[in-house]
Amino acid sequence: MGIVPTRRSVLLGGVVAPLAARMAAGQISSWPSGPIRIVVPFAAGGSIDMIARVVQPGLQQRLGNVIIVDNRPGASGSAGAAFVAKSPPDGTTWLLCFDS
Repeated sequence: MGIVPTRRSVLLGGVVAPLAARMAAGQISSWPSGPIRIVVPFAAGGSIDMIARVVQPGLQQRLGNVIIVDNRPGASGSAGAAFVAKSPPDGTTWLLCFDS
């Protein structure tokens, strides 16, 4: 039996990994270079949208940068995910989704 990751550890790893890579490359001092966009791939008013809007003020204060919550519904979340996948890899576009 191996170690079974918990949802928290997977989520933490997803958040920390890009920052660790930037630190290793010596680019952390310039991040974030602009507003951070949190893309919610579902319609406004849903549970994921509410979580994003609750987290947004704290992140904005902690990072000292503008945080934008951007709802991009369609195709069961694929439209928003595709938008994030096509965005520049600068760490300023995040996808907030759920695991069922």
